[in-house]
Amino acid sequence: MLSDAERLARIVEQELQRMSKRNRSACVLREIEALAAAEAAAVIVPAAPPAELASRVRAAVVQSPAPRSTVRKRVTFALVAIPAAILAGLLGSQVAFPGRSLLRIDFSALPEGAFAERFLVLLLLAGVATGIALFPGRRGLGSKVGLLAIAAVLATPLYTLATNVAPLGTALGDATARVLHPLGLPCALVAFAVGVILLAAFGLALRRAVPAATVNRAAALGAAAGAWAGVALFLQCPAKTTLHLLVGHSLPVATFAVLGAVVLPRLLRP
Repeated sequence: MLSDAERLARIVEQELQRMSKRNRSACVLREIEALAAAEAAAVIVPAAPPAELASRVRAAVVQSPAPRSTVRKRVTFALVAIPAAILAGLLGSQVAFPGRSLLRIDFSALPEGAFAERFLVLLLLAGVATGIALFPGRRGLGSKVGLLAIAAVLATPLYTLATNVAPLGTALGDATARVLHPLGLPCALVAFAVGVILLAAFGLALRRAVPAATVNRAAALGAAAGAWAGVALFLQCPAKTTLHLLVGHSLPVATFAVLGAVVLPRLLRP
């Protein structure tokens, strides 16, 4: 004798056999539509995150509060720091190396037009590099990646070209620089002091404000800091020997692009 469950199963089987092919297709389509709707709802309305993940997000927000000053104010402070850093480097050089003048010893003997032209070229180079590195961009994403890479890579070659091709100087100034150090170690220390101050100022200006191309932006900031260090060296050092200019001037300028790319990305990321 059949049980109730078996009788129910037989009744269902008989009803399905009576259904036409068209009705069975309609049932299948309804099942498919129901499944598709359920999957779509799962995508549109995702499941709530686990409690552990939510607590970690809240803890990260608490540990990284929004900065009190805006990026614009911090960038303004960084720009003000440029002349202050140059002056600090030149004054510190006088303290570290007694007898060294604040400005290059052959300043009065140089052709005014040639000196002004070379100085403006270096200012333009450092200014353009700084503008590219600090430019906020339309959506806060900064300059384009390619432009940042160009600024980071070309700052040192252009500085070397401007200072080593027909270098300005006199025999007396060059001899004085060689007496201080033949390879320009004092100049490298001045460049390091100026560059570190500006690298820190530029990094703090964009602290947690660079969501994309962080390494490129960091390298461009380092190149800009190095270019300003090069301006300081041009104002103080009277050397015109190629080896001195390459080792004591160009090499420290190049170092800051690499230093920025290594040190700053973690500070810049949100």
